[in-house]
Amino acid sequence: MEKDALIHQLDYLVSSVGKHFTNVRRAFRDFDIKGPEYFLLRILSVEGTQSVSDIANHLALTQATASNIINSAENKGLVEKVKDPHDRRVTLISLTDAGVNLLSEVKKARLERSKRILRQLTTEELEELVRIFSKLKDTMVEGGYDVGDSSRPARRMMRRE
Repeated sequence: MEKDALIHQLDYLVSSVGKHFTNVRRAFRDFDIKGPEYFLLRILSVEGTQSVSDIANHLALTQATASNIINSAENKGLVEKVKDPHDRRVTLISLTDAGVNLLSEVKKARLERSKRILRQLTTEELEELVRIFSKLKDTMVEGGYDVGDSSRPARRMMRRE
């Protein structure tokens, strides 16, 4: 098969298979959480306590939209708001224990889903996939492509919800 045909086939396969790994909704279908709230929790778990402005920047949203997401998560007991002791005009957002626990449960559900999908592959096949995808990611980074950092969700990821 010629290289262009292989690239076309690979593009189709990555798109088809990738949907199962990137569709976050499936992983937390049983949890009372929406995509934007999930990404908020992820940001706070990686970055720690953040201002509303910082969260809006991480999510590439307006402060008003970020505030709505924060309010929804706060109503569910997943985050808490406190005034910044150094600047009372700034509201800081942090994860509650319930938020930490929910995020952990969602991650477990996603990992279990991945295990169910990948269980049929041998250890050698999994190692080969890791090697190839690592090389692909390195090539993309070197080429200046945004490969996304799973610890820093962006608005483009939220749109997949």
